[in-house]
Amino acid sequence: MNKLFSPFPGVIKSIFNFPHRLFSFPHKNKTDGRGVIYASQFKRSVSTIMDLLFCVLILKVSGYLLSFFVDLQFPVEVLERYRFSLPMSQAERALIIGFYKSVLVIQVFQLILLAILFVTCWHRFGCTPGKWILRLRLLDDETLEKPSVSACIKRLIMVPLSLLVFFLGMFWSIFDKKSRTWHDIFAGTVVVSNGAEIFRKEAAYHSATYQGKAED
Repeated sequence: MNKLFSPFPGVIKSIFNFPHRLFSFPHKNKTDGRGVIYASQFKRSVSTIMDLLFCVLILKVSGYLLSFFVDLQFPVEVLERYRFSLPMSQAERALIIGFYKSVLVIQVFQLILLAILFVTCWHRFGCTPGKWILRLRLLDDETLEKPSVSACIKRLIMVPLSLLVFFLGMFWSIFDKKSRTWHDIFAGTVVVSNGAEIFRKEAAYHSATYQGKAED
């Protein structure tokens, strides 16, 4: 029975390694004397696309669940009259206002939910789902530890600004010696590869600590 299931751990590991291998095209890694390998712009862009898909999923699920608590039922004929600027009664106008208020409440809640999720992922785990799949980590630039909550909030606020001016803030990492975007520079964070020497040392330390506790 053990021989029958023995290949499965290797297969599962290969599945999780596939995205990392697929997007690890040859490129010049930016490094420094601290044993850090900074993430390339290509892998960061792919991880961002993955995170956007994650956001779409969260928005779809949360919107569906909120529809049970917020009434979004709306007569189509009233909406058509509003769209074509046709005469409307006071009751119909009130219905329009109530509908858009409900939509606004849902959108504000969804934005707050996404903000909490991203700050939690950055601070607690040092990565978002996209970065986790591609073996990237978000760290504090000075300490090389997980970023503080305040740094994560600063980073979140700055992300929309990085997207302005034809994504100039995002592609700034191509020219920065640490592959930092504008929101990284503002928050004092860096995105690094899990293959960096500091993570190998960290893994070796935790492994030795675990073995020591097991022997005790």
